[in-house]
Amino acid sequence: MVEAILLEAHARKIGFRVIVVDGKPWLEGQTLLETLTERGLDVTYCHLEALGQVMPSATKVFVGASALYSNGALLS
Repeated sequence: MVEAILLEAHARKIGFRVIVVDGKPWLEGQTLLETLTERGLDVTYCHLEALGQVMPSATKVFVGASALYSNGALLS
């Protein structure tokens, strides 16, 4: 869903930059990084440990999740 939102905004010519923050052990953000860069988005990649360094430049945060429970909790 996050990928679709970003690609749609890019298709609508909305100017923005993306910071993909990835976590171990699966590093799933690398797939998102490849997809977004192939489509021409301005993307920066960092590991979760660097989150404190990149957050001051963020204006919006999108969080991917594997599941959303009925009580509002997320599984990521």
